[in-house]
Amino acid sequence: MAGILYIIPYLSIGGTEKHLLSLVKGFNNEHRLFLLAPPGESLDLFLAEGISHYPFPRFEQHPSGIPAFIRGLKQIIKEHNIDLIHIHAANELVFLTGLLQREKPIVFTVHGFHGALKGWDYWVCARVSNSFADRVIAVAEAEEKILLGKGIRKDLIRTIYNGIPDPLPLIGEESPVPVSGGEKIIGTIARLEETKGINYLLEAFAILNRKISGLSLVIVGTGSKEEELKEQSRRLRIEDKVIFTGYRRDVHNYINCFDVMVIPSLHEAHPLVLLEGIGHGKPVVGSAVGGIPEVINHGENGFLVPPADAPKLAENIAELLCNPALWQTMAANARRSFEQRFSTERMVVETGKVYEDLLR
Repeated sequence: MAGILYIIPYLSIGGTEKHLLSLVKGFNNEHRLFLLAPPGESLDLFLAEGISHYPFPRFEQHPSGIPAFIRGLKQIIKEHNIDLIHIHAANELVFLTGLLQREKPIVFTVHGFHGALKGWDYWVCARVSNSFADRVIAVAEAEEKILLGKGIRKDLIRTIYNGIPDPLPLIGEESPVPVSGGEKIIGTIARLEETKGINYLLEAFAILNRKISGLSLVIVGTGSKEEELKEQSRRLRIEDKVIFTGYRRDVHNYINCFDVMVIPSLHEAHPLVLLEGIGHGKPVVGSAVGGIPEVINHGENGFLVPPADAPKLAENIAELLCNPALWQTMAANARRSFEQRFSTERMVVETGKVYEDLLR
């Protein structure tokens, strides 16, 4: 039974945290697990698994974050027999951990970088990984190709697709979406940030609303662009048809209500919400960016559209809504593709092989 230390730069509610939680659940009975992470909204989910948690403040929020991280890392290594360190999503944590110790192998899972400086972040990731990581996991082949292009050593990196639990957890029986019976629901689940492209989904919905009656758009999530997006819905005169739910933990209940799920992102690695959508047997209309085309086969289990193209987004959503036979076929194909490729069990097994290789 090996001692594994997981390190993550935040514990919000997002794909990175869900990914790590699945690993914790998968390895909990096989290894001794420890968590070095700032407190956050999802901490209670990790504590419920019995993992030992050591906190430090988020670096960007408090100047004591770095010294607290260093103290925590040294304490865990001193007090527990740690055999392997698995870091998620943060170049700086790989750098600091590698500087502070070189005895324990370091695994680094890259969950994708976003924003205007993402090219720089990938370049830094390749340099830091080459110097300090013993294995790097990309969550999509598209991510692996980016890192190889930025100079990461080929012997370091491998792709392990994200996975999510099955059966998917529903909470209660009632539909959480307050719409009248018979309405078609277009839905998305995302952090309300620029990179998620929700403004283009609102534009597409405005186009659809003029052509098709009985539609609702449900947007699950929160973020810095929330008020801006609500104002956009008012400008487009669709505010009475758009439901902003804010942050929700019962996201599977919402997905279960969607007729079509949309992921209009401008950049993505391998979004867990996409897997949740196909896991519920929902056809997905998604941007052809990052790892999304590795999940969605255009015309088979969903549609791929160019990013930032609201008219094309509307066209493909309409094709699904107006063609019940096509919807049924794509829904069945979506569920089948999930079962074959994107289970938590497969992700845990493949990650375990990385651990075994390094521990040997």
